[in-house]
Amino acid sequence: MSGRLRLATGETSERLGDPDLVRRTLRLLACEIELDVDCDRLERGLGWMAANALQSMEITRRHRLTVRRRDEGYAIDCDGEAVSWEPEPGQAAVRLSSLAHELALAALPDPTRVHAGCVDSPAGRFLVVGERGAGKTTLLTRLMFEEGFAVRSDELALLTSGVVTPFPRRFRLRPPTSRLVPQLAGVPGVLAYEDDAWGGITFVDPSDLGAEWRIDAATVGAIFFLVPAHDGGSRLEGCSRVEAARLLMTQSAGPAGGAERWLDDVCTLAASSLCYRLILGNLDQAVDAARVGLAPLCGAAARQGGTS
Repeated sequence: MSGRLRLATGETSERLGDPDLVRRTLRLLACEIELDVDCDRLERGLGWMAANALQSMEITRRHRLTVRRRDEGYAIDCDGEAVSWEPEPGQAAVRLSSLAHELALAALPDPTRVHAGCVDSPAGRFLVVGERGAGKTTLLTRLMFEEGFAVRSDELALLTSGVVTPFPRRFRLRPPTSRLVPQLAGVPGVLAYEDDAWGGITFVDPSDLGAEWRIDAATVGAIFFLVPAHDGGSRLEGCSRVEAARLLMTQSAGPAGGAERWLDDVCTLAASSLCYRLILGNLDQAVDAARVGLAPLCGAAARQGGTS
Protein backbone atom coordinates (compact mmCIF):
# COMPACT_ATOMS: atom_id res chain seq x y z
CA MET A 1 0.00 0.00 0.00
CA SER A 2 1.39 3.38 -0.99
CA GLY A 3 2.49 5.65 1.83
CA ARG A 4 0.76 8.53 0.05
CA LEU A 5 -2.66 7.03 0.61
CA ARG A 6 -4.59 7.91 3.75
CA LEU A 7 -7.96 7.10 5.21
CA ALA A 8 -10.44 9.47 3.69
CA THR A 9 -13.32 10.42 5.93
CA GLY A 10 -15.16 9.78 9.14
CA GLU A 11 -12.26 8.10 10.88
CA THR A 12 -12.00 10.51 13.81
CA SER A 13 -14.60 11.57 16.34
CA GLU A 14 -13.84 13.54 19.49
CA ARG A 15 -15.46 15.49 22.32
CA LEU A 16 -14.64 19.19 22.26
CA GLY A 17 -14.22 21.76 25.02
CA ASP A 18 -17.92 22.46 24.66
CA PRO A 19 -19.38 19.38 26.41
CA ASP A 20 -22.38 19.39 24.08
CA LEU A 21 -20.34 19.18 20.86
CA VAL A 22 -18.82 16.12 19.20
CA ARG A 23 -16.46 16.61 16.26
CA ARG A 24 -16.26 14.23 13.33
CA THR A 25 -13.50 14.94 10.81
CA LEU A 26 -14.37 14.09 7.22
CA ARG A 27 -12.09 13.92 4.22
CA LEU A 28 -13.53 14.17 0.72
CA LEU A 29 -10.88 14.35 -2.01
CA ALA A 30 -9.03 17.69 -1.60
CA CYS A 31 -11.34 18.94 1.16
CA GLU A 32 -11.21 18.32 4.91
CA ILE A 33 -14.36 19.12 6.86
CA GLU A 34 -14.73 19.39 10.63
CA LEU A 35 -18.30 18.52 11.51
CA ASP A 36 -19.36 19.65 15.00
CA VAL A 37 -22.70 18.30 16.27
CA ASP A 38 -24.45 18.79 19.62
CA CYS A 39 -27.03 16.02 19.17
CA ASP A 40 -25.93 12.46 20.00
CA ARG A 41 -28.74 10.97 17.95
CA LEU A 42 -27.71 12.93 14.87
CA GLU A 43 -23.98 12.33 15.44
CA ARG A 44 -24.48 8.55 15.66
CA GLY A 45 -26.57 8.63 12.52
CA LEU A 46 -23.82 10.37 10.56
CA GLY A 47 -21.74 7.20 10.47
CA TRP A 48 -22.99 6.63 6.92
CA MET A 49 -21.12 9.78 5.82
CA ALA A 50 -17.82 8.09 6.62
CA ALA A 51 -16.23 6.97 3.36
CA ASN A 52 -13.51 4.51 4.36
CA ALA A 53 -11.61 5.17 1.16
CA LEU A 54 -7.89 5.50 0.53
CA GLN A 55 -7.03 8.76 -1.19
CA SER A 56 -3.87 10.49 -2.36
CA MET A 57 -5.22 13.93 -3.29
CA GLU A 58 -3.57 16.77 -1.40
CA ILE A 59 -5.84 18.72 0.96
CA THR A 60 -6.27 22.26 -0.37
CA ARG A 61 -9.32 23.46 1.57
CA ARG A 62 -10.64 23.10 5.10
CA HIS A 63 -14.12 23.95 6.35
CA ARG A 64 -16.21 23.60 9.50
CA LEU A 65 -19.87 22.64 9.57
CA THR A 66 -21.63 23.11 12.91
CA VAL A 67 -25.04 21.76 13.87
CA ARG A 68 -26.86 22.87 17.02
CA ARG A 69 -30.34 22.16 18.27
CA ARG A 70 -32.26 25.40 18.06
CA ASP A 71 -35.94 26.40 18.02
CA GLU A 72 -37.11 22.77 18.06
CA GLY A 73 -34.95 22.05 15.02
CA TYR A 74 -31.35 21.95 13.83
CA ALA A 75 -29.39 25.07 12.82
CA ILE A 76 -26.48 24.49 10.43
CA ASP A 77 -23.55 26.90 10.06
CA CYS A 78 -20.71 26.73 7.56
CA ASP A 79 -17.49 28.45 8.65
CA GLY A 80 -19.48 30.53 11.13
CA GLU A 81 -22.25 31.62 8.76
CA ALA A 82 -25.83 30.34 9.02
CA VAL A 83 -26.79 28.30 5.96
CA SER A 84 -29.80 26.18 6.91
CA TRP A 85 -32.36 25.20 9.54
CA GLU A 86 -33.97 21.76 9.43
CA PRO A 87 -36.88 20.52 11.59
CA GLU A 88 -35.83 16.84 11.84
CA PRO A 89 -32.49 15.03 12.38
CA GLY A 90 -32.91 13.04 9.18
CA GLN A 91 -33.40 16.21 7.16
CA ALA A 92 -30.40 17.78 8.87
CA ALA A 93 -28.32 14.75 7.91
CA VAL A 94 -29.40 15.05 4.28
CA ARG A 95 -28.51 18.75 4.23
CA LEU A 96 -25.12 18.09 5.85
CA SER A 97 -24.33 15.46 3.24
CA SER A 98 -25.26 17.85 0.44
CA LEU A 99 -23.17 20.67 1.92
CA ALA A 100 -20.15 18.42 2.41
CA HIS A 101 -20.29 17.28 -1.20
CA GLU A 102 -20.68 20.86 -2.45
CA LEU A 103 -17.63 21.94 -0.46
CA ALA A 104 -15.60 18.98 -1.73
CA LEU A 105 -16.46 19.68 -5.36
CA ALA A 106 -15.70 23.38 -4.95
CA ALA A 107 -12.15 22.47 -3.87
CA LEU A 108 -11.44 20.80 -7.24
CA PRO A 109 -10.27 22.44 -10.50
CA ASP A 110 -13.77 22.50 -12.02
CA PRO A 111 -14.18 19.00 -13.54
CA THR A 112 -16.96 17.72 -15.77
CA ARG A 113 -19.32 15.74 -13.50
CA VAL A 114 -20.54 12.48 -15.00
CA HIS A 115 -23.49 10.62 -13.46
CA ALA A 116 -21.72 7.26 -13.56
CA GLY A 117 -20.28 4.46 -11.52
CA CYS A 118 -16.56 3.77 -11.75
CA VAL A 119 -14.97 0.30 -11.69
CA ASP A 120 -11.41 -0.99 -12.00
CA SER A 121 -10.64 -4.38 -13.51
CA PRO A 122 -7.62 -6.23 -14.96
CA ALA A 123 -8.65 -4.66 -18.28
CA GLY A 124 -8.50 -1.17 -16.78
CA ARG A 125 -11.04 1.34 -15.57
CA PHE A 126 -14.57 1.50 -16.97
CA LEU A 127 -17.70 3.56 -16.37
CA VAL A 128 -21.31 2.48 -15.95
CA VAL A 129 -23.65 5.26 -17.05
CA GLY A 130 -27.41 5.25 -16.59
CA GLU A 131 -30.38 7.43 -15.83
CA ARG A 132 -31.90 7.30 -12.38
CA GLY A 133 -33.76 4.01 -11.99
CA ALA A 134 -31.83 2.23 -14.75
CA GLY A 135 -30.25 -0.18 -12.27
CA LYS A 136 -26.78 1.34 -12.06
CA THR A 137 -26.32 0.99 -8.30
CA THR A 138 -27.81 -2.52 -8.33
CA LEU A 139 -25.38 -3.70 -11.03
CA LEU A 140 -22.41 -2.04 -9.33
CA THR A 141 -23.34 -3.58 -6.00
CA ARG A 142 -23.42 -7.00 -7.64
CA LEU A 143 -20.01 -6.36 -9.21
CA MET A 144 -18.57 -5.81 -5.72
CA PHE A 145 -19.08 -9.54 -5.15
CA GLU A 146 -17.52 -10.60 -8.48
CA GLU A 147 -13.87 -11.59 -8.84
CA GLY A 148 -11.79 -9.16 -10.85
CA PHE A 149 -13.93 -6.07 -10.27
CA ALA A 150 -13.02 -3.27 -7.85
CA VAL A 151 -15.94 -0.85 -7.64
CA ARG A 152 -14.82 2.68 -6.80
CA SER A 153 -18.05 4.72 -6.93
CA ASP A 154 -21.69 4.30 -7.89
CA GLU A 155 -22.92 7.83 -8.51
CA LEU A 156 -20.36 10.39 -9.65
CA ALA A 157 -17.20 10.37 -11.75
CA LEU A 158 -15.13 13.54 -12.17
CA LEU A 159 -13.62 14.02 -15.62
CA THR A 160 -10.67 16.29 -16.40
CA SER A 161 -8.56 16.09 -19.58
CA GLY A 162 -9.43 12.46 -20.25
CA VAL A 163 -8.74 11.30 -16.69
CA VAL A 164 -11.52 10.17 -14.32
CA THR A 165 -11.58 10.35 -10.52
CA PRO A 166 -14.42 8.55 -8.66
CA PHE A 167 -16.20 10.55 -5.96
CA PRO A 168 -16.00 8.81 -2.53
CA ARG A 169 -19.62 8.45 -1.49
CA ARG A 170 -21.08 5.40 0.23
CA PHE A 171 -23.57 3.51 -1.94
CA ARG A 172 -27.19 4.26 -1.07
CA LEU A 173 -29.16 1.06 -1.46
CA ARG A 174 -32.92 0.96 -1.70
CA PRO A 175 -34.90 -2.21 -0.88
CA PRO A 176 -35.04 -3.47 -4.51
CA THR A 177 -31.24 -3.67 -4.64
CA SER A 178 -31.08 -5.65 -1.40
CA ARG A 179 -33.60 -8.12 -2.84
CA LEU A 180 -31.80 -8.45 -6.18
CA VAL A 181 -28.35 -8.85 -4.59
CA PRO A 182 -28.92 -11.41 -1.82
CA GLN A 183 -25.18 -11.50 -1.05
CA LEU A 184 -25.75 -8.26 0.87
CA ALA A 185 -27.50 -10.19 3.63
CA GLY A 186 -24.15 -11.43 4.90
CA VAL A 187 -22.32 -8.10 4.78
CA PRO A 188 -21.33 -6.76 8.22
CA GLY A 189 -21.18 -3.09 8.95
CA VAL A 190 -23.98 -1.93 6.66
CA LEU A 191 -25.27 1.32 8.12
CA ALA A 192 -28.88 2.43 8.04
CA TYR A 193 -30.10 5.88 8.97
CA GLU A 194 -33.50 5.08 10.41
CA ASP A 195 -35.27 8.37 10.06
CA ASP A 196 -37.81 10.07 7.86
CA ALA A 197 -35.48 11.52 5.23
CA TRP A 198 -33.58 8.28 4.49
CA GLY A 199 -36.40 5.86 5.16
CA GLY A 200 -35.65 2.43 3.74
CA ILE A 201 -32.13 3.29 2.52
CA THR A 202 -29.00 1.50 3.71
CA PHE A 203 -25.40 2.55 3.12
CA VAL A 204 -22.50 0.33 2.12
CA ASP A 205 -19.08 0.64 0.52
CA PRO A 206 -16.43 -1.85 -0.68
CA SER A 207 -14.62 -1.76 2.68
CA ASP A 208 -17.69 -3.37 4.28
CA LEU A 209 -16.87 -6.43 2.15
CA GLY A 210 -13.24 -6.40 3.29
CA ALA A 211 -12.07 -4.95 -0.03
CA GLU A 212 -9.71 -2.04 -0.48
CA TRP A 213 -11.58 1.08 -1.56
CA ARG A 214 -9.11 3.23 -3.48
CA ILE A 215 -9.91 6.67 -4.88
CA ASP A 216 -7.45 7.81 -7.53
CA ALA A 217 -7.30 9.23 -11.04
CA ALA A 218 -7.00 7.00 -14.12
CA THR A 219 -7.91 6.87 -17.78
CA VAL A 220 -11.02 4.97 -18.88
CA GLY A 221 -11.00 2.09 -21.36
CA ALA A 222 -14.71 1.30 -21.71
CA ILE A 223 -18.14 2.80 -21.07
CA PHE A 224 -21.37 0.83 -20.59
CA PHE A 225 -24.61 2.79 -21.11
CA LEU A 226 -27.46 1.06 -19.31
CA VAL A 227 -30.82 0.43 -20.95
CA PRO A 228 -33.24 -0.97 -18.33
CA ALA A 229 -35.05 -4.19 -19.15
CA HIS A 230 -36.41 -5.07 -15.72
CA ASP A 231 -37.44 -8.74 -15.42
CA GLY A 232 -35.87 -9.42 -18.82
CA GLY A 233 -32.55 -10.67 -20.10
CA SER A 234 -29.27 -8.77 -20.39
CA ARG A 235 -27.19 -8.38 -23.54
CA LEU A 236 -24.50 -6.18 -25.01
CA GLU A 237 -24.97 -3.95 -28.06
CA GLY A 238 -22.56 -1.71 -29.88
CA CYS A 239 -22.67 2.06 -29.43
CA SER A 240 -21.02 4.52 -31.81
CA ARG A 241 -18.69 7.11 -30.33
CA VAL A 242 -20.94 9.88 -31.63
CA GLU A 243 -23.90 8.36 -29.81
CA ALA A 244 -21.71 7.79 -26.75
CA ALA A 245 -20.78 11.47 -26.67
CA ARG A 246 -24.45 12.41 -26.93
CA LEU A 247 -25.40 10.08 -24.09
CA LEU A 248 -22.57 11.38 -21.93
CA MET A 249 -23.82 14.93 -22.45
CA THR A 250 -27.25 13.93 -21.14
CA GLN A 251 -25.70 12.38 -18.02
CA SER A 252 -23.15 15.00 -17.11
CA ALA A 253 -22.77 18.60 -16.00
CA GLY A 254 -20.16 20.78 -17.61
CA PRO A 255 -17.49 22.84 -15.88
CA ALA A 256 -17.90 26.54 -15.30
CA GLY A 257 -15.35 27.02 -18.08
CA GLY A 258 -18.19 26.71 -20.57
CA ALA A 259 -19.80 24.40 -23.10
CA GLU A 260 -16.71 24.15 -25.31
CA ARG A 261 -14.62 22.53 -22.60
CA TRP A 262 -17.55 20.33 -21.58
CA LEU A 263 -17.95 19.08 -25.15
CA ASP A 264 -14.20 18.54 -25.46
CA ASP A 265 -14.09 16.50 -22.23
CA VAL A 266 -17.02 14.32 -23.29
CA CYS A 267 -15.85 13.79 -26.88
CA THR A 268 -12.31 12.93 -25.75
CA LEU A 269 -13.66 10.35 -23.30
CA ALA A 270 -15.96 8.78 -25.90
CA ALA A 271 -13.25 8.70 -28.59
CA SER A 272 -10.73 6.96 -26.35
CA SER A 273 -13.09 4.29 -24.96
CA LEU A 274 -14.88 1.15 -26.10
CA CYS A 275 -18.56 2.09 -25.94
CA TYR A 276 -21.52 -0.24 -25.45
CA ARG A 277 -25.19 -0.29 -24.66
CA LEU A 278 -25.86 -2.81 -21.91
CA ILE A 279 -29.47 -3.97 -21.91
CA LEU A 280 -29.86 -4.60 -18.18
CA GLY A 281 -32.19 -7.25 -16.86
CA ASN A 282 -30.78 -10.48 -15.42
CA LEU A 283 -27.75 -9.62 -13.29
CA ASP A 284 -25.82 -12.86 -13.98
CA GLN A 285 -26.11 -12.18 -17.70
CA ALA A 286 -25.12 -8.54 -17.18
CA VAL A 287 -21.90 -9.53 -15.39
CA ASP A 288 -21.06 -11.93 -18.23
CA ALA A 289 -21.81 -9.22 -20.79
CA ALA A 290 -19.48 -6.79 -19.03
CA ARG A 291 -16.68 -9.36 -19.14
CA VAL A 292 -17.26 -9.85 -22.87
CA GLY A 293 -17.16 -6.11 -23.46
CA LEU A 294 -13.89 -5.77 -21.55
CA ALA A 295 -12.19 -8.73 -23.28
CA PRO A 296 -10.61 -6.63 -26.07
CA LEU A 297 -8.97 -4.45 -23.44
CA CYS A 298 -7.60 -7.53 -21.66
CA GLY A 299 -6.09 -8.70 -24.93
CA ALA A 300 -4.54 -5.30 -25.58
CA ALA A 301 -3.09 -5.20 -22.08
CA ALA A 302 -1.61 -8.69 -22.52
CA ARG A 303 -0.02 -7.75 -25.86
CA GLN A 304 1.39 -4.57 -24.38
CA GLY A 305 2.82 -6.49 -21.44
CA GLY A 306 4.41 -9.00 -23.78
CA THR A 307 6.24 -6.29 -25.71
CA SER A 308 7.40 -4.22 -22.78
